[in-house]
Amino acid sequence: MNGKPGKSQPSKQFGVPPKGGALLSAQPIRLRAWFSI
Repeated sequence: MNGKPGKSQPSKQFGVPPKGGALLSAQPIRLRAWFSI
């Protein structure tokens, strides 16, 4: 989304550290989904 050059990792796009980037990036989405309801 930011269009920053580099590795195409979801963690980089979300601005989350590589340490459990998938977990940190997946949690906010699920939390938002719950709050969205």
